[in-house]
Amino acid sequence: MNFTPEQMAGQFGPDLLDDVSCRRVVLRLTRGDQPKCPACGIILGDTDVQRLLDSKPVDCTCGVQSSARTGTILEGSTISDRQLVLMLVMMFWDFSSPEIARVIGCTKQSVYNWRKRLEEVNP
Repeated sequence: MNFTPEQMAGQFGPDLLDDVSCRRVVLRLTRGDQPKCPACGIILGDTDVQRLLDSKPVDCTCGVQSSARTGTILEGSTISDRQLVLMLVMMFWDFSSPEIARVIGCTKQSVYNWRKRLEEVNP
C-alpha cells in the first residue's frame, strides 16, 4: 500500500476540519477573546457565546439580535467556517486561487474576491 503526501493532499478538504473548532477560531478572530454585541458593545455572557458557537442568534439587552458574523467582514457571506479557515491557511502558504478554489469547493472568482476583501480590511 502506498501512502504518500500527494495521496493525502488529494483527500484533504474542509470536511476533514472540525466545525466547532473552526467556528471557535473564526469567532475569536472576528469578535476577539470576549465577544461583544455589535450594536452596544456589551460583553456577551457565556450562554450567548455558546449560542454563537452553535450558530444561533443572540438577543442583547439593547434589543439587537445578532449572529457570530454580524458586524464583521463575514456578514452576509455563505462560506462555511471550515472553508474559511482552510482558505486562509492556504492563502498564508501562498497557494494559487485556482488551487484554493478546487480544495475548498468554490469558484476561483470567490477566492479572488476574498483576497480583495481581506486586503481592504488589512492594508
